[in-house]
Amino acid sequence: MLELCEAPHIGFSYLKYLQNLPIRASRRGIQVEALEISLSGQIDNIFVFLGLEPEGHSGFRTITGTLYVQADAEAEILQELWRHTVAVSPVTNTPARPVTMDIALRQIL
Repeated sequence: MLELCEAPHIGFSYLKYLQNLPIRASRRGIQVEALEISLSGQIDNIFVFLGLEPEGHSGFRTITGTLYVQADAEAEILQELWRHTVAVSPVTNTPARPVTMDIALRQIL
């Protein structure tokens, strides 16, 4: 059974895509029994997001985390799989570079 626990205060539901590790592991005959991701972050200026300050950056300054894994493989192999997963992940690559965003609002009547 695979479970994903993420820090709700970060709000990155898309970090679930980091669960790509079991797919990569299974391709090498490795059975992943459990996964848990622990995340934390430091917001640059929360007061901008809350509307209490007009200027500043409301995004995260840092995001850190740890993936805990229970699997039938040596630690070195799991580290190799994890490094590759992070290196090719859209989740980790997107905030690392400028991205065009176009998110609309539509009222439903």
